[in-house]
Amino acid sequence: MAIRIILYLVSLISLWYSYVIYNVHSGSRFYLFWDVLAICLTAVALMLKFRVFSRIPRAITITVGSVVGLGLVISLVMLVLIFSTFNAKPGENTDYIIVLGAQMRSDGPSVVLRYRLDAAAEYLKEHPDVKCVCSGGKGANEPESEASGMARYLLGAGIDRERIILEEKSTNTRENIKYSRELIPEGSNICIVTNNFHMYRALFLSRNLGLENPRGLSAPSLPLYAPNNVVREVIGLVKDMLLRKDYVK
Repeated sequence: MAIRIILYLVSLISLWYSYVIYNVHSGSRFYLFWDVLAICLTAVALMLKFRVFSRIPRAITITVGSVVGLGLVISLVMLVLIFSTFNAKPGENTDYIIVLGAQMRSDGPSVVLRYRLDAAAEYLKEHPDVKCVCSGGKGANEPESEASGMARYLLGAGIDRERIILEEKSTNTRENIKYSRELIPEGSNICIVTNNFHMYRALFLSRNLGLENPRGLSAPSLPLYAPNNVVREVIGLVKDMLLRKDYVK
């Protein structure tokens, strides 16, 4: 009985969280993950209530349980990797920073992107010889390219236009790094600027696209959206690792 109550409660929380993420209007449909999770947990609770598991062949329950257990172990490993770069700092001797794009709204950068830009602006002010690549194309739900909106934000923060380079073709993290690298002289020391939850995957892709010893500058993120962001990163990181050979340039 207690287990079923917990499952029902977590299902309700998942539905509420899906609604919260949906209202962000990020252009992503990942909020549906939380709806699917709620449905699955409710189904398990009902199966427990009606003793369905006792009528399922043991071989099937062992197989399903093993798959679920393996998935949890893999997810735990991915979480450890993701959290290992939550506070990444670039150190000295950086020549270029690449600020990875995120959603641009009609009223300016999204909250996630503002965190990245604020971290970049602070670093650029402290290191006046470093140049910045603003990376991001124009999505279907965006009023302009992410790069152009990012550049305008940095200009407003007091960064000289001569230090800002625009990369406006990319549509995802891999392309952010690939196309930005083409705008930077060979042998430059490069630092990736993105949010803490996204940093490990960004550095992973950077290395597999040929960047030598890429550094990272982690920007913060809103705690309320951390579960959604981290779960997305776990899934994205597994996908990138499985497709690793396709990323090597």
